[in-house]
Amino acid sequence: MDTNENQEESIPVRRWRFDSLDIYEVTKGELRIIKRWSSSSLYLNIWISLISFFISLWITLLTVEIKSIKIFCFFLFSCITTFILWIILIIIWIKSENEFKTTIEEIEERIKKEETGDISDTNDSIELD
Repeated sequence: MDTNENQEESIPVRRWRFDSLDIYEVTKGELRIIKRWSSSSLYLNIWISLISFFISLWITLLTVEIKSIKIFCFFLFSCITTFILWIILIIIWIKSENEFKTTIEEIEERIKKEETGDISDTNDSIELD
């Protein structure tokens, strides 16, 4: 057991110096939006899958003569449902993408204001009585 502890302690740590380090301060709301964006990419992945599924169903409906009304209704219902879900998911993804980009731009704008010295919009001072 001592050999395992010695091996763990002898792991080399390499460290490099930075020229500079930018730290972006974010609010809880901004952090929530950034976290949510990673899950919204799931909407895009599902949307991409649905578009291929929709196209294959649509081509099947257009090219294959389906004699059974039940099978035809199944394909038609699946095609319509897939199309509706496809539209909903792209709307959700676009909305979350815009919200994410806006939040990132707001955070970067705060840094630019501090660099130029134009921090008149922010009120970080505390009034003492």
